[in-house]
Amino acid sequence: VPQPQTVPQTQIVPEPQTVPQPQTQIAPEPQTVPQSSFYDVHEYQQTDQVSLERQDAIKKAMQHAWRSYKINAWGRDEIRPISRSFSNTLSMGTTIIESLDTLWIMGLNEEFLEAREWVEKEFNIESMSLSVSVFETFVRVVAGLLSAYELSSDKLFLDKAVKLFEALNGAFSNSNGLPSPLVTLNRNSAGSFHSWAPGKYITSEGAIQLELKTLTRHTKNEKYNDIADRIFDIITSMPTKIDGLYPITIESRNTFAFATDVVTFGAMADSLYENMLKVSLLTNFGETNYLLAYLRSMAAARRFLVKQSPDGYDYLSQVYGNGETKPDGSSEKMEELTCFAGGMFALGSKYLPGFEDSKEHRSLGASLTRTCYEGSIKTSTGLGPEEWSFRNVMTPTKKEHNLRGETVESIFYLSRVTDDHTYKEWAWHIFEKIEAHARVPSGYSALMDCTSLPAQYRDRLTSSFFSETLKYLYLTFSPNELISLDKFVFNTRGHPFKKHSD
Repeated sequence: VPQPQTVPQTQIVPEPQTVPQPQTQIAPEPQTVPQSSFYDVHEYQQTDQVSLERQDAIKKAMQHAWRSYKINAWGRDEIRPISRSFSNTLSMGTTIIESLDTLWIMGLNEEFLEAREWVEKEFNIESMSLSVSVFETFVRVVAGLLSAYELSSDKLFLDKAVKLFEALNGAFSNSNGLPSPLVTLNRNSAGSFHSWAPGKYITSEGAIQLELKTLTRHTKNEKYNDIADRIFDIITSMPTKIDGLYPITIESRNTFAFATDVVTFGAMADSLYENMLKVSLLTNFGETNYLLAYLRSMAAARRFLVKQSPDGYDYLSQVYGNGETKPDGSSEKMEELTCFAGGMFALGSKYLPGFEDSKEHRSLGASLTRTCYEGSIKTSTGLGPEEWSFRNVMTPTKKEHNLRGETVESIFYLSRVTDDHTYKEWAWHIFEKIEAHARVPSGYSALMDCTSLPAQYRDRLTSSFFSETLKYLYLTFSPNELISLDKFVFNTRGHPFKKHSD
């Protein structure tokens, strides 16, 4: 494995607020586990020597990040790797739970058992009384537990997922049919709204269908499936100015109506669109309303959102009203969060039966992924910003880099769908830049400004680095049979669910 380039003298820039030094609970030593208890991951060993070496390097990065989290933030949501502290947003040990399937896929057996022991002994749902985001809890924690169950067949994880849903149940008691954005766990009453969006739903908060339908599959309880379909039907039946494109917020004080005319594939709406496709794939096209909604939305996106910059980069813009962009050019931008879309278009092009626009979708997926990749490697660090402007040439506008997984997610999909070796090289280039500029003694850290060197650290590492970034990088160099796209669907946080076979 090539050695990463020497990291230059680095200036550490802490978060604005003071972070107290915590008393940290140290993880217990793992039990010994027989190799045979870990399923067929080991049947899919890579035979290509270069890919095998790269897999090993990515696995070692996961071990480095995991050890640092274990020492400095065990049981907390996320590590602050510079101050060697932690942060809590859900207070559910999200890094542990979101790492379960990644550890399993990589064959990191001891680390997986460390995580399992914490879930069994410390993840006490019945005693929680926190106010949490319903969407984030579903796509991160419920999903992480369900994915771990499907991979390991360990019923502990399914039982915990069911208990967590029951603790969230108050969010689904609204008479209007949509879940509350926030809910206090274990209170059987409707929750509240975000203080920054009073009386409004964020459109993507309705995108929890994969998790609910997977719960129904394993419990045989149709209530989860009914909730999933009711949410989806409400959102997609609301009148819009552009058929198939849904503004980012919903007014709910009286009758349902969209509270804005801003349309984007970025934050606050992204998960809705990918869920349309992924529910179709999860259910083997057993629910045509999701497929029809996806095709309608993608046709509208290609007509109204896809733009090309003067320097030749395709991107998905923001639009307003009936599809207008702002005269000042401020809508001619794309977030890194939107970079999932390249993979989504590629995935749909492979699996939609008899889809006449398949070639166009695959081509668009490739061009969007090229934009996100080249928009990363053009920076001084080789790592991408949170947002680019495309009014003239592609230019970083929000310059922090948060080690997100959307670009490598799309690279993974294009690699699997096309078998083009170019995408493996792209993935490896990004990994080398992560090692060169984001690796620190206590894990990995987000950057304040990806366009300047020496790197300035944000003292932050989100659990998506474990659940998405490293997982997608590892799988890019794995045989296609390991978590095959023929058999699995990934949720918006990178947690794989088995496709329904019945």
